[in-house]
Amino acid sequence: VGKGTFVYDFGGKQIILRDIESTMPPVDVMMWIDPKIAETIKPYRFRQPPRVQAEGVVDLKIPPQRNDLHLAVQSESGLDYDLLERTLKFGRTLANVDITGTKVIADIKNAELMEGNVGVDAVVSFDPADPTFSAKIDIRRVNFEQLTKLYFNYNYSRGVASGNFKFSARMGQERRVA
Repeated sequence: VGKGTFVYDFGGKQIILRDIESTMPPVDVMMWIDPKIAETIKPYRFRQPPRVQAEGVVDLKIPPQRNDLHLAVQSESGLDYDLLERTLKFGRTLANVDITGTKVIADIKNAELMEGNVGVDAVVSFDPADPTFSAKIDIRRVNFEQLTKLYFNYNYSRGVASGNFKFSARMGQERRVA
C-alpha cells in the first residue's frame, strides 16, 4: 500500500514525492524510480515490507546531482544484511535514509542484533567515479558468543560486546576496510 503525491516533472527531469506513506518494499519502489539507488539499497532485505515515509526529489538526469530525498523507515520484523560473506539478522529497526546527489546516507538509530542493539551511520556512493562506502557502527551489549559463532565458527566465547567501529572502503573491496 502506498499513498501521497507523486509528480513526474518532464521538463525538469525529476520526480517529486510529497507526504508519501508506504508499506511497499523499498527496493521494488526504487527500481522504477532509479535503478542505481535500488542497487545500492538491495543488500538490505526486509522480512516484511517496512513502513516508509518519503519526501523529496529524485533527479533523473545523469549524473543525478539534484537528488534530495528523505526516507523514514520503521521495520517491526527487521531485515537481513550480508556483511563479509555472512548474514546479519537484525530485529526491529528504525532508520532515516537520505539520498543526496549520488550518495545514500543511512542513519540507523536503533536495530536489534544478537540480543543487543546497534546504531549505524553509513554513507554509500552510487557514483561510478567514486564507488565508496563508509560507516560508523555502535554496538551495545551484542551477544559475543553468537557473533564469534557466525564469523569464526567458534563455539566457546561468552559474554556481551559493546564498542564502536569506523571504516571506509571501495565497493567490491570490503575486506580491505581502512
